[in-house]
Amino acid sequence: MIPFAFRALAVGCTLALGATASHAAVRLSEAFNGGWFNPERPNSGVLLDFIPQPNAETGKTGTLFIAGFSYDAQGRDRWVILQTEVFGQEFEFNNVPVLAFSGGRFFGTQQPSSQQIGTARITIHSCDAIEIQFSGMPSDYGNIATGRMVRLTGPVDPEICPYKREFTAESCGNLPGQVTADPARRTCTLNAPPSNPLRGEILFRNEATWVLTGLTVVGGDNVDTGVLRIEPGTVITGGGETSDYLYIRPGSKIFAQGTRRHPVIMTSDRDGVRGQRPAPGDWGGLVISGNAPANPCPTAPFNCTDEFGSLRYGGDRPNESSGIVRFVQIRYAGYQFAANREVNSLTLQGVGKGTVIEYVQAFRGSDDAFEWFGGGANARYIVATECEDDILDTDFGANPNIQFAIIKQGPLADHGIEADNNEQNNDAAPRSRPTIANVTFLGSAAGQDGARLRRGTGFRIYNTVFTGFSRSCLNIDGAATFAVAGTPSNLSGNLIIEHSLVHCPTAARGNFSDDSGQPWLESAWFQAQPGNLTGDPRFAADGITPRADSPLRGAGKNVATVDPWFIPTDHIGAVRDENDTWWKGWTYFPLGN
Repeated sequence: MIPFAFRALAVGCTLALGATASHAAVRLSEAFNGGWFNPERPNSGVLLDFIPQPNAETGKTGTLFIAGFSYDAQGRDRWVILQTEVFGQEFEFNNVPVLAFSGGRFFGTQQPSSQQIGTARITIHSCDAIEIQFSGMPSDYGNIATGRMVRLTGPVDPEICPYKREFTAESCGNLPGQVTADPARRTCTLNAPPSNPLRGEILFRNEATWVLTGLTVVGGDNVDTGVLRIEPGTVITGGGETSDYLYIRPGSKIFAQGTRRHPVIMTSDRDGVRGQRPAPGDWGGLVISGNAPANPCPTAPFNCTDEFGSLRYGGDRPNESSGIVRFVQIRYAGYQFAANREVNSLTLQGVGKGTVIEYVQAFRGSDDAFEWFGGGANARYIVATECEDDILDTDFGANPNIQFAIIKQGPLADHGIEADNNEQNNDAAPRSRPTIANVTFLGSAAGQDGARLRRGTGFRIYNTVFTGFSRSCLNIDGAATFAVAGTPSNLSGNLIIEHSLVHCPTAARGNFSDDSGQPWLESAWFQAQPGNLTGDPRFAADGITPRADSPLRGAGKNVATVDPWFIPTDHIGAVRDENDTWWKGWTYFPLGN
């Protein structure tokens, strides 16, 4: 770590900002911090410090600060300072001012003065190789650290920094006619429509940025299948059109496996680019289709088709695996083909319970954050931040388990939950029956209902908080849905809320959408079930963690008794206490700016 006095120069001095940069994959982070030297140039080196300063509006990720040290021909020490802003898709920084300082003291009030003595180009090749080339330097600084450098301490553990390779012709793989490599930008641009999908084993290596152009498909429909593997720290972007999205077809698999330090990032082509502003809907999103049941096509040949195209999903394999999606951020996604025909941040169509979905964030999507069309793919540790429609949307016989989720609505939100069975046949089988536990829904002034349960859906809710919605916390809609629930005095067990808290005191309808025309009132249904509470959840300043005096602590149900897939808990909401920080370290602004 660079001493504090040097770091203070980095955040306080603005003379060295404004360098031009190249855009692509290797993402600077604190994993690059430390000493670097050129083995061919003794008695010189640099100390590198990346100072995180993320900004979702500009795409800035931080400031790169470098102190270079050497000796001149007379043995006098020489040191210089370089600094530049860093944006998410940058790996090379040109015309960085080189500053020499004089005067000042480490202790006292005298300030040093600086003088620009040259410029530098900084290139990040990998976790273990950087390069600095100086221009226009005075002769007595001629021995300052320059050229390709390696870490003073030797190669770093890939768990700490995953970018172990430099971009080469092999980085884009062997995909003739489907991929175009651009070494200057370190990008691999894909063209793989349904007529020519990616097949076999496909690897997205993290030294490249992978660019989707249009509908990018993995596999045929249970033929010519593909297995897509995505390395930690990999960046995948749209190519500039809202219809750019990644589609996994039935029988194929995706293994997007980031890490807490280095998640896989799927985002807009404008995200992390200087002078540009990404926006919801800049690209389509991630779609996974499988062979699990969906009620529009309950029998063979299982010809369910997606709402935004004509590709098939559905089948009779409820426990099928479509792979693993773990530690993944999906930013600025969502595409509407036509009214009620959209791609969401993450769309799951007939995806089986063998699929693993954990630690996934939807950030500023223009449609739903997570939507299930049939199937039962479970999800754990998910975050949705400032998406523009519904957050958890379930249809067509979907029956996932979902545990530990933080939902923070934005200014253009709709419902926290929008749960349907089948719009055309509310009683179609298999009936939708998701189960959620330990979810915190934080509504906004635009957010309609915390949960809108309609069209004959079943739904089981445990240990969940609904607060801050504008219309109501809970809304049961439609005769078929009331029938599924039974009555407050004779509950069916198919529509349940237990050990949960609602707090929508300023909503247009209050906590409940009670209506005299209903067969019974949501408030009566809520009060008839065990452990339910109303009132302030008493969150700490972060808006997520319950305070010591919160009614959420110790008030939950052990949901492992409902289904052994669930992790035993004793609290309401997504977070147990101040020591429970599962959402930290891998998310991008989990509560927004």
